[in-house]
Amino acid sequence: MKMLSHLFTKHTSWLFPCLLSLLGFSCSDSDDPEPLICEYGSPFAHFAIKGKVVSETDQKALPDMQVIINYDSQIRDSTYATYFRDTLYTDINGDFEWDTHDITLYHMPVKIITSDPDTLSGTTFAPDTTLVTFESSDMQNAERWFEGEAEKEITIALKPVSGEDEASKEGEK
Repeated sequence: MKMLSHLFTKHTSWLFPCLLSLLGFSCSDSDDPEPLICEYGSPFAHFAIKGKVVSETDQKALPDMQVIINYDSQIRDSTYATYFRDTLYTDINGDFEWDTHDITLYHMPVKIITSDPDTLSGTTFAPDTTLVTFESSDMQNAERWFEGEAEKEITIALKPVSGEDEASKEGEK
C-alpha cells in the first residue's frame, strides 16, 4: 500500500505541472491583435466646462463675475465620498473655463453658482445656479484606462437687481 502511494505521488508530481503549463499556454492565446497590458491605477477621464456669463436684459458680457463650481460624489456613492469646490472669475469677455481629470463625474450634477461679488459698482446681479451633467455618451477618445474627454459649453444669464430691490431685501433681514 505504501509502495502504491509512493508511485502515485511520484507520477502526479510531474503530471500536474505539465497540465497547468498547457492550461497557461491556452489562456495566453487570444484573438485580440493587441497585447494585454497590465496597468496600475484607476480609470480616469478629462471633463471641461466652458461658459459665458451675460446680462439677461441686454446679453452683454459680464466681467469679474464669481463662478463657484462644486460637486459631491456622496450623491453617487456614500462609501467613498469626496467633495470638490473651485472658484473662478470671468474674464473681460465674460468667459470662464474649468477642467479636471477625475473618475467621479458620470451621471452626477456639477453645480455652478454664479454671483456678482462687486456690490459697489452700481448695477448688481442676482445669483444663479446651473446644473451640468456629464453622461457616458458625452465621452470621446477613450483608450484603455483613459475613459475619454467631455466638454460642455453653457451660457449663464444673470438678472440685474436694482438698488431699491437690494434695500428691500436688507430691510426684510
